[in-house]
Amino acid sequence: RFFNLYCCLAVMRKEDPLRNEGYAECEQIRNLPLWGKNQPVSIGKQISRHVAFMKRRRQNRIQSGQKVGGPFRFALSPSHIKLDVPTGSVVSYLALTDLGPVSMDDQLPRFFRFAEHYWRGSDHFNDGLLVEANKSYGRALRVAPAPHHWLATAFQIQRIHERLGEYEQVSALRLAIRKRLKMTGRYQLWAEARDLAFAALMELRNKRLDAAERFYLRALAKAGNHGLFDVIGSCHNGLGVIEKQRGNFSEAMGHYFRALDAWLLVDYFYGFQSVFFNIGVIYRSWGAQMAESGFPREAKEKYEKAIIWTEGGMSICTKLGIGYDMSEDKGLLSHLYRKIGKIEKALGLATEA
Repeated sequence: RFFNLYCCLAVMRKEDPLRNEGYAECEQIRNLPLWGKNQPVSIGKQISRHVAFMKRRRQNRIQSGQKVGGPFRFALSPSHIKLDVPTGSVVSYLALTDLGPVSMDDQLPRFFRFAEHYWRGSDHFNDGLLVEANKSYGRALRVAPAPHHWLATAFQIQRIHERLGEYEQVSALRLAIRKRLKMTGRYQLWAEARDLAFAALMELRNKRLDAAERFYLRALAKAGNHGLFDVIGSCHNGLGVIEKQRGNFSEAMGHYFRALDAWLLVDYFYGFQSVFFNIGVIYRSWGAQMAESGFPREAKEKYEKAIIWTEGGMSICTKLGIGYDMSEDKGLLSHLYRKIGKIEKALGLATEA
């Protein structure tokens, strides 16, 4: 932790002395790798004790505005600070994204290369071209400027392997991801929540519902109090699928509505389509349950509600061009129209799917 602190103070003093005179606030230090679980007051106390210890050894090189409250900086002139690697490497390692243009200049060309490969990967993924997406994301991974950029790309590559059913590759990649989680500084909470949510999805794919639920709840605990609405939506959508598979339709519906509520706040309408489809599945299962229990009129009402939600999802698919999910929607819709006796329409939709 103190090595990371010294690296941060060295870069801020050497590369950005005009901004706050090279001082780092406790809140900034909190964003460094391995410091994230400490409150600012605790950080100030730890550095103060460290300074006292180094003074007794006559080796102290840190000065502070206040003994405990900080801010802190290197008590060396910028010309006496030597870095044995490029500044950009230290910035990337520490995820120091707020040093200002002076220290980030050498990162900009690399960042633009990364961004181009990343958006191309996302474009291919949204078109269903998974092999091409994997190639573009692989190029982005090799030039990722900072740990959180690397992780964002790795999470996307995980999704590709999951879609292709390549679960061994998913597991191997997760090991690499977990080794880098603590290098992300201020983004560590986001990275941990994303990792847990994806681990939950893999347990769900393997029909291990209890394990999936535990992972989703852990991810939700990290994301829930920090406004990570994309992760919150993923967790509630997954928990809805779990409750649906357990036959708890009302509980599943509650989770689906919370997923819609979270994803609305981040404009994630790809997620909306998924939830619309899942609610359609719930009403279909409810209808089948009613039919088996001898309530044909109630069953038809459930099927008709399923059609409304599924067609809503198809409308989103049409606007966003989601071909893979459109086929899923039309397959479900075909089944529902067959259930209410509209055979020709069901056949047409099945053919389109």
